Amino acid sequence: MKPFAILVFLAVSGCQSDPCSLNTALQSVEQTIKDGLRSPSSAVFQKVDRDTVTGSEDECKYTFSGTFDADNMYGASIRHSFEVSVSVDETTQKHVMEFKHITAR
Repeated sequence: MKPFAILVFLAVSGCQSDPCSLNTALQSVEQTIKDGLRSPSSAVFQKVDRDTVTGSEDECKYTFSGTFDADNMYGASIRHSFEVSVSVDETTQKHVMEFKHITAR
């Protein structure tokens, strides 16, 4: 497995609905990952297993992992895995993400 991104990456993403909901956090993570891909429209995210999610809406902080498929520069679909921590900046109400890893399998 070769990592294709820096192991720790911070990103800030805006929210349109409740920034503390898990669904909104997941959408922000997916969009942030897509924004960094060569072919964002090719990204297909697998459903995150909610049993592996830590954190809560009360804390407004989550950690979860997941997988997605996306095309590389040659058009081949490659499976990737990621782990991310998401919190909400109290001042801006935007998501702050810390990616632990994003790797191609």
